Amino acid sequence: MIAKKRAPYSDTKVAAEQTRTEIDRMLRSYGVQDFQWTELWSKGIARLEFAIEKEPGKFIRVRVTPPPFTARRKTWDAKRGYVTIEAPNWPQSMRCLLHWLKAKLGAVAFGLKSVEDEFLSDMVVRSIDGRETTVAELIRPALESGVLDVPALTGEREKARTEYVDISARTA
Repeated sequence: MIAKKRAPYSDTKVAAEQTRTEIDRMLRSYGVQDFQWTELWSKGIARLEFAIEKEPGKFIRVRVTPPPFTARRKTWDAKRGYVTIEAPNWPQSMRCLLHWLKAKLGAVAFGLKSVEDEFLSDMVVRSIDGRETTVAELIRPALESGVLDVPALTGEREKARTEYVDISARTA
């Protein structure tokens, strides 16, 4: 078992929005032009999706979510005065995502790994029922049960096709 460590960047002073801007700039510097953020801070949701062109006209879509770090904070409650709560630490989460992405994109850019090898678990694919999901979400139940019963992996190709999600027909 891997030993738990204290998560990095817990004391960062860089705002989550500034880190997001850095991530956007970094993606563009690696040639990633198509990306989208979904941020629902009040619901504890942040997600980044981007497309990497594997070859002309063929894209690999990636969906990543920053780790859900929390921190104890004091806040004002009108009924109880100052109270300590456990709240999302978005600056920490976004810094961790920035450095993780930098390592992954660098490994691909320097030729250490292929795009598929680096982003396999986060690649967006279409499941047998037509919904978009990541490879990790698709295969996790099989890993938990110990039985590899994923049609796309067990040879039932006529029933299930895991394919790149085609974003080339997107509208501008």
